[in-house]
Amino acid sequence: MPIKMDNEQGRLPGTFLRYNTMFIESPKQGRFQYAQTVGLTKEPAFASQCIGCGKCEAHCPQQLPIREKLKEADKALRPLPYKIGINVVRKFMFRKTRRSAAQGK
Repeated sequence: MPIKMDNEQGRLPGTFLRYNTMFIESPKQGRFQYAQTVGLTKEPAFASQCIGCGKCEAHCPQQLPIREKLKEADKALRPLPYKIGINVVRKFMFRKTRRSAAQGK
């Protein structure tokens, strides 16, 4: 089920902050920060999970094409090696949680 990329939960600013870090510091640093703050949380909020409702654009005082920019940011922040790495680490990190849930603990 897709999630809303709402500003209320800080998902839009966090994604764009890391995207900007790629250009201000380095692509490696932006991707690393994105993986840590978004990808390795219990319930990640990747930019690719945007449902495309357009509410963010309707409220944007700068009239930015946020949906388009989110797609750009996701592509830049999560190239294939990073997607694979994040998925592997997530499976390792949360395996105990899944095991406990399956056992009813």
